This record gives sequence, C-alpha cells and structure tokens, in this order.
Amino acid sequence: MTENESTWFTGFDADFFYKQGMSTRYILGFGLSCTYGLYYAISKHNQYKKDISIFGALKNILSGIFDNKLTKKI
Repeated sequence: MTENESTWFTGFDADFFYKQGMSTRYILGFGLSCTYGLYYAISKHNQYKKDISIFGALKNILSGIFDNKLTKKI
C-alpha cells in the first residue's frame, strides 16, 4: 500500500477557516462559537502559521460564524 497525498485536506487556507467557523456556529450557537473561534485561532497558530496569519485565520472564522444562518431542528 502506498501513501498518497490527502484528497480532502488542502491545507490551512481561508476556505478551511471559513468552513470551520460555519460548522462551529451550527454546533455551538453564536455566542460560544465566537469564543471558540478565538480560542482555536490562538491555540492552533503553530500548526497553520506558515500558511496564513493569525488575523487572517480569525477573520475567516468570524466570517463563517456571521454568514451561517442555519439552525438545528430539535
């Protein structure tokens, strides 16, 4: 078996952080997702610092949070 490049993870780009924000809002709601987004941007900075700045990551996370209007049906 040979190891291949990942087909689903394309790296830490703006789209990754945008989708992270959208899914976090769906799971946690607005208030907690903003707090978690800030935590995520700071705590994972060592993993993505070569690809995007901390401010760029936080901007895209918050954009995803604010753009997501989906709510769960209970």
